[in-house]
Formats: sequence, structure tokens, C-alpha cells
Amino acid sequence: MYSSAKVNGFSFKVWFGKFEPAVMLKELEIENDIVLFGFNAFDEIDLSKEIMGEESNIKLISDYSATISAAVFCGIKTYIMDIKNIGVCVCNKGNLVDIVDRVANPFDDEYGKTNKLKIISTKRGKIALLIDTDCMIDEHWKKIQKEADIVVCISDDNSMVLAEQVKMYSAIYSKPYIYVNAIGVEWKE
Repeated sequence: MYSSAKVNGFSFKVWFGKFEPAVMLKELEIENDIVLFGFNAFDEIDLSKEIMGEESNIKLISDYSATISAAVFCGIKTYIMDIKNIGVCVCNKGNLVDIVDRVANPFDDEYGKTNKLKIISTKRGKIALLIDTDCMIDEHWKKIQKEADIVVCISDDNSMVLAEQVKMYSAIYSKPYIYVNAIGVEWKE
């Protein structure tokens, strides 16, 4: 199942459910600038197995981006040894662009954090990525305000509580956004 719209010149589709390229290709034929997946697209990804070639989840995302000619943003939970992260895998034109990890962990859950917000350049413009709880931090919105054309928030919160935070900060900073979690999508021009 998917949802689609256009925000600030970016056409996008959001796929809900597991990452299934054969099914998605039929459903997502119309050209888009970006395709988004929530954290339910994959189970936790073992990065050591990805590196060794024993698993190929990230390669699936990359290959899919080449097939549909769109940037793909997919929420992923990863681990390597005892280190766990929550982030977004960004692929475009068949290449892994980045794995952007969450910056804030205000609830001190099992997943780590990094120290740098990321803005991804695409053919349409600059996309600021706020991952999970990053979207509820005022300082993050201040940092991305001038550079980003649009804010994409992919969250593991299935209650839509963080969606309310995104709406509030979007209004304060006059930033269009797309918010995705496992149960829904919201956006504002």
C-alpha cells in the first residue's frame, strides 16, 4: 500500500509495509522525485553481514533506486556487534548515498545517536533528514531552516505523537515537510 503527493515541488510516494521490490515496481510506476519507506520495511539489519555479503538489504534499496530513477529514503535499524543505530538509508541512481543516523536520543532507548544533522541534495532541491526523535528538537529545526527546501521526518513512533511536533515546528519555521511512520504519512506545503 502506498500514498503519494507533491510538496514544495517534490513529488513523492510512501510505501507502507515490507520492502518487496517486485510488488512495489508495479505500484510505483509513476515517476517520483523521492520514495520513502518507514522503519517497518526491514527487520533489524546486521551491518557485519551486509559488509561480508551474507545479506543484501541495503543493496536491495540501492538497486531499487536505480530501477525507479528516484531517490529512496528508507528507515532502518542497524547493528554491528553491540552497537545499535536507528537511521535512514539514502540511495539514488543505484548508489548508496549515505546512512544517516539519528542525532537525538532523549528517551535513552537501546539505539545510539550521532552528532551531525544531514541535508541531502537531490535534482529537485535540498532535503533535511530528521530521524525519529530528531524531529522534536527545536535546535535541529533552527540548524536546517536556511539550507533545506523541505524536511523529511521518518519516525519509529507509531502513535503520531511526533507528527504533532513536526506540525508545530513546521509552522514556527515555515518549512514544508513530509512525516512518515509505520501507520501513516502527513505533509504540508
